[in-house]
Amino acid sequence: MPEAVERFAAMSVEIGDDTVGRITQFGASTSVSEEMISGSEDTTTGDNAILEKYIPVSVGKTANLGGVSLIDDDGQDAIEVAADNATESVILKYRREDGSGTDYTGFFQNHEKTGELTANVFRFTAQFRVNTKTPVPAPS
Repeated sequence: MPEAVERFAAMSVEIGDDTVGRITQFGASTSVSEEMISGSEDTTTGDNAILEKYIPVSVGKTANLGGVSLIDDDGQDAIEVAADNATESVILKYRREDGSGTDYTGFFQNHEKTGELTANVFRFTAQFRVNTKTPVPAPS
């Protein structure tokens, strides 16, 4: 069994060789863009109305995440810096207890930080464009 690592929502964020970010919420979505391919021969039964037909032309994957940023914590600040600079080498790592999981590689599309200075903690939300999604098997 892999060494226990403190994680939130079983997620960690890696930028370069550094693990940064405490993720408290995560969601992933897939959207498919389509193109209509109907022609004049594609009519509904008994009508002259065209029956719409479509084909998929592209697939987009995004992830929405949220977490906690601590003031003056370099690792937490790295997420904001990666978003500000459109860093493309960000990896979101999801791991189950057996070590298996998924790596999502891409970049932050947006980043929002909220909180109160007196609490010394900020919460952040971000949207992440997934360019590759790689299954990770459990270590043997």
